[in-house]
This record gives sequence, C-alpha cells and structure tokens, in this order.
Amino acid sequence: MVVDLDLDFLFELHYILFVTTILIFQAGLLQRMVDKIPEQFLLNTASWRFLVPQLYKKYPNDNMLLNISAISPPYVRINVGRIDATVDLDVTVNVLDSGKIIPVACMSVVRFFPSFV
Repeated sequence: MVVDLDLDFLFELHYILFVTTILIFQAGLLQRMVDKIPEQFLLNTASWRFLVPQLYKKYPNDNMLLNISAISPPYVRINVGRIDATVDLDVTVNVLDSGKIIPVACMSVVRFFPSFV
C-alpha cells in the first residue's frame, strides 16, 4: 500500500511527537520503581548468590527493587509507514535491607521500540 503523505504533515507530526516526548520526560513519567515481576524470585538476593556472591554475603535473602529511569527524552523517528522510538535508560538495582533502600548496581540501557503505529 502506497501512502501519499504531505511533507508539511510529516513535519508537524514529528514536531508534535518531539514536544510530547519532552513534556512526558520533564513530567517524570518515564521513571518506574519495579518491585513485582513474573519471576519474582529474581528480585531476591538469594537468587543471585552464585552469580554475585558478594551481594548475597552482604545482604542474604533480601528483596530487591529496580529503579528504571529515562535519562533523556525518547528519540522518535518517522519513516514511511512506521514510527520508531529509542529510549536511553538507567537501571538501578536496589536492595531492601531493614527498611532502607540501598543501591548496589547501576547500568545504562538503550531500548529500541520499533514501529508502534
């Protein structure tokens, strides 16, 4: 199917998406604290005792949280017949120890979301 789109329309759409992603980012809507996942056992230090023994030794059988935050507004790219987005994320692994949230690891991740039209 061939779609004949006006270039002015594409420019306006790109601008609207660009501004929207900035507003969503600035409003703090791209931050999540994850404490429940389908494989819940993975959010406990006991599950990591063989992979990261120092973590288990210091925090035996403690629950964990993931703090997932976008570090910049998503980049949106418009192509013929599709809209793609790329998001740069920081993922912080926290341990819940005696009611305190203790960050123990952090990694940066780039997530690509293809064609969500």
